[in-house]
Amino acid sequence: MNRMNNSGDIKKLADEIIQGRRINRQDHLTVFLTCDLEELCKGADRIREYFCGDKVDLCTIINGRSGRCGEDCKYCAQSVHNHTSCEIYDFLDYEEIIREALSNEKEGVDRFSIVTHTDQCINANSGYTTSGSPGIDGR
Repeated sequence: MNRMNNSGDIKKLADEIIQGRRINRQDHLTVFLTCDLEELCKGADRIREYFCGDKVDLCTIINGRSGRCGEDCKYCAQSVHNHTSCEIYDFLDYEEIIREALSNEKEGVDRFSIVTHTDQCINANSGYTTSGSPGIDGR
């Protein structure tokens, strides 16, 4: 069992993780509960900076259809089984979704998703389906 005892071990552990070490079940990890929080945050930040840099990955969603879902999810305002005041509308027009996606892309958003209450999204007016379709403008 690998034992860590103090905040100096946090710096050493951060260095080891950057060099390829992976924490596993055999490690004695109670040090995370008792170490100096500032030292732990510094170590975590060094690991984040090494592996991710300063890039933030942005993802946005649009509600493609709202309300009247037949599923009975207790937490969801869109379920027909839950009496909420959520807005109810059919599937958004293709053009509106594309407009919103392009606007998000212009703002630097990395991923844009359409959220609906079915397992397949079909717009009868446009004849398109989102499952397996290419990205904006075929990208």
